[in-house]
Amino acid sequence: MAEPGKGAPAPKPSVKIDFGAAVEAAPPRPKVDPVVTQAAVADARQAGFSTRAEPVKIDRRTLRRSNRTEQLNMKLTPGVRDAFQQASLGFATTEEFIEHLLRLHKVHAGR
Repeated sequence: MAEPGKGAPAPKPSVKIDFGAAVEAAPPRPKVDPVVTQAAVADARQAGFSTRAEPVKIDRRTLRRSNRTEQLNMKLTPGVRDAFQQASLGFATTEEFIEHLLRLHKVHAGR
């Protein structure tokens, strides 16, 4: 804090650090060959892998319109996750599948 009557202290001079000589330049990234990429995707499909769908960006406004504002995250073993995903394929959305499970639980718990 400045002494009374003397005003604010003078600003300290800025310091610039140059790491240019100490850091090696990163090599340029190689160009992606579309033929190789397409071949890799074809091989992956043949091996049973599927491509990822384009991610859909959903913001909170969209969720509020549909009254979906909450998120549910679970830690599962790979086997349980795979069984869950397989069982949910018969439903339009995962939410519908979970609602179905909750109805079954309610009926079962009511016995």
